[in-house]
Amino acid sequence: MLIANGKVVHEGQEIEPGLRLETVGPRSAVLNHRGTLYNITY
Repeated sequence: MLIANGKVVHEGQEIEPGLRLETVGPRSAVLNHRGTLYNITY
């Protein structure tokens, strides 16, 4: 799970319309924005 925009989101859930959390790792997450994948490190 990940906290995004103040809410808890699990893998496969939409954060906002068109933005989905694909996977969560120990130091990064992969987001899918309308078919384009983004790897976000934290």
